Amino acid sequence: MKSFLVMQGHTYEEEKEMGFIWAAKKDRSGMSSHSWQRLTEVKKGDLVFHYVSGRILAVSVAKASCKIAHRPSNDQQDEKGYYVELDYHELDVSLHIQSHLDTILPFLPIKYSPFQLNGHGNQ
Repeated sequence: MKSFLVMQGHTYEEEKEMGFIWAAKKDRSGMSSHSWQRLTEVKKGDLVFHYVSGRILAVSVAKASCKIAHRPSNDQQDEKGYYVELDYHELDVSLHIQSHLDTILPFLPIKYSPFQLNGHGNQ
């Protein structure tokens, strides 16, 4: 079992309500993002931590492995992207990353770390 951290921001509420995470294959400039492509590594049973505005708000379990699909929302988009169906579990008390940074930093990878040394997120 692997674990992943997703930085959702404005998409958190919609994706939580509908039980998924989704990322485009390419950004507006046509470039692919390594962080978005990492969704293809999510397999059934993996854990996903949901980061919004400096806090971990929920932990999810992947119901299935990542697949290529349209974003399942009311938006009329033709674009397909990386889709993972999740079972969200909101935390009773969110985890403020900067308050626990000294504990978290030793466990972070050097390359593609989700957090900067000051606790701010990296996409």
